[in-house]
Amino acid sequence: MKNISNKLKYNRIILLVVCFCLLAAVVFQFLESQKEIFKFELKKSSFSAIKGWREDDFSKAYPALVKSCGVYLNRKGPLHDDPRFGFYEDWAPFCERLIRTEAENIRPVIEQELTLYLVKPDQGEGLFTGYYEPFLKGSFTQTERYNTPLYPRPKDMFVAKLSDFIDDLPEELQYKRIVGQIKGQRLVPYLDRAAIEQGLLKTVEPLVYVDSPIDAFFLHIQGSGRVELPSGRMINLGYAGQNGHKYQAIGRYMADKGYLELENVSMQSIRQFLLDNPDKHQDIFNQNPSYIFFTEKQGGPYGSLGVELTEERSLAIDPSKFPLGLPLFLNAKVSLTDENFCKLMSAQDTGGAIKGILRGDIYFGFGVQAEQKAGHQKAQGQFHVLLPKKRSIKTLE
Repeated sequence: MKNISNKLKYNRIILLVVCFCLLAAVVFQFLESQKEIFKFELKKSSFSAIKGWREDDFSKAYPALVKSCGVYLNRKGPLHDDPRFGFYEDWAPFCERLIRTEAENIRPVIEQELTLYLVKPDQGEGLFTGYYEPFLKGSFTQTERYNTPLYPRPKDMFVAKLSDFIDDLPEELQYKRIVGQIKGQRLVPYLDRAAIEQGLLKTVEPLVYVDSPIDAFFLHIQGSGRVELPSGRMINLGYAGQNGHKYQAIGRYMADKGYLELENVSMQSIRQFLLDNPDKHQDIFNQNPSYIFFTEKQGGPYGSLGVELTEERSLAIDPSKFPLGLPLFLNAKVSLTDENFCKLMSAQDTGGAIKGILRGDIYFGFGVQAEQKAGHQKAQGQFHVLLPKKRSIKTLE
């Protein structure tokens, strides 16, 4: 009887998930008949016409390219839902040749094997922000100093992709996930940040405690970081999951409240205000209901592609628009210094705020300088993608 009861309970859960997915699909059905505002053209370009192409040191992009190739060579089938990107198998000639070539000599390999395409959206301008790997101090034991918990992924948190249940979803829903927990016989949204930080998360013990709620909040935004323990040992924390609530930037809220001038909002100005106004921490933090769960990792940080990120050569993109691992050439500015940022990169990560065609997040690395660059980064720009000259599907020429 116990097995029958468990089976019935499991069937109810599956039924609830399916019903929720069907309801979501119906609600968004109209999108299929609307103009798709995120359509974009891939226009063939020449290497000589791109600003900064000849000046860039491709050897510094080599580690990122090789890591992406390592993933591509072990996969088969379509690279993306967009057929213009072809198949993983199309990349074998380039990747095999790249891996056999010394880092200093890869320019001819790239120019002989790949073709450049300018990304031209129907509307909108590019926006390129930055992120980094934070440094925190913490302890496995809660103390008066180390009192802010960082949690691993809870076992009672369930994740379902709409595409696993419904065929022919609109593009906007291909990567849509439903995250929740079972309450009685209902699937309900998982706890938001306010509830978790109020102490309502009871199903899992903290992974580690850190000494600053401000540092913890920024760690959630970055998605990974390093924590130094009292013994001096350093542990690497990586992304393990997210509670399903939409990421909301707190800068706009702080400007609306009069805490900061909108044009002066940066990570540094936000941090300083929080340091000066500890009584406003929780209200401000709660404006972002998204909450990240962590796991201890060897090495890192790792991006969504599953490879270690490379400083100023890894870019977070919107995976509904472009395949992870894709090489691209970015033309933008470093906001902190106003220097040109014209570099060969690889799309190796994603982010809650990274939505749209010409939208990217530059990984600036670890340390004070990386934090400064990332905190101020907010620049317009554009990029070209690179695709194999020989592809299974010819839809671009």
